[in-house]
Amino acid sequence: DIALAPGGSGFVAYLSEEPSGPASVRVIRLSGGAPSGDPITVIDGGSDGCFAVAVAVDADGDAHVMAECGALFEESIHYATNRTGSWATNVLAGGAGEQHTGPDVAIGSDGSTVHVVWQAWQACTGGSCADIHYTRSTGGAFEPPVSVTTTADDTEANPLVAVDSAGRPLVVFSRGNADDFHDIFVTNSADGTAFAAEINITPGTDDSDQWMPYGLTFHPQTGLPHLTYTEILASTDPLNTEVMHAELVGP
Repeated sequence: DIALAPGGSGFVAYLSEEPSGPASVRVIRLSGGAPSGDPITVIDGGSDGCFAVAVAVDADGDAHVMAECGALFEESIHYATNRTGSWATNVLAGGAGEQHTGPDVAIGSDGSTVHVVWQAWQACTGGSCADIHYTRSTGGAFEPPVSVTTTADDTEANPLVAVDSAGRPLVVFSRGNADDFHDIFVTNSADGTAFAAEINITPGTDDSDQWMPYGLTFHPQTGLPHLTYTEILASTDPLNTEVMHAELVGP
C-alpha cells in the first residue's frame, strides 16, 4: 500500500517474507516521490506472519500502518506509527480465541485523527460470521471499538474507510445474500460512535457479485466520495470480471 502527503513525501508499506520465515511489515519513506533511506520493519510477523497491509500519512508526514497478523483463524489487528519520533507498535484488536482481519486506515480532515476499520469474527448459525468494527485516535490512545454492522448471521467483508471534510467517517463493505452473491453497502457516522443504517448501492443484482471494494476517497473539489470495486458479470463463461467505479451522490 502507498500513502502520500502534499509534495510527494509519504510511505510505502508492504509484506516482506524471509526465505526461512513468514512475512513481516516493512515501510520505506518517499521523498519527492522517490525512495529515501532503507526499508524498516515496523510490525514483526513472528512465527505466524502478517497479511492485509494498509497505510495512511497524517498532516505532519507521520505514517500509520495497519496489518492483520497471527495464526490462521486467530489473527489480530496490529498498528504501527512513527508519530512520536520513533516507531511504536501495538495490538488494536485480538486475543485468545478471537479473529480480526482486513484492516483499513484513513486520516481525518483535521490532518491528525486516525480512523480504522476491520472485520471482527464471531460464532453464528452454520459457522462463523463477521461484523465491521471501527475505532479512532485523536492523538492518544484509540477509543473502544464500535460496531459498524451488527447482523446476526451475515458476513460483512473488505471494509474501507474514508473521512469527509466535516470529519465524518464513511465505511464501505460487501455482504453476501442467501445465495452467496455479494453487494456493496455504505454507511457513515456523524460522531464516530454510532453508524447509520447501511445502504445497498448495487441493488437489483441478486444473481451476480459486486464485491471487493478496494479504493475509497473523497474528491478534493466536489467533496463527493468515489469508490472502485469488482463486479463478476452473471452467467459469463469464461468468467467476466470488471473493475467498476462509483460516485456516491445520494444521501
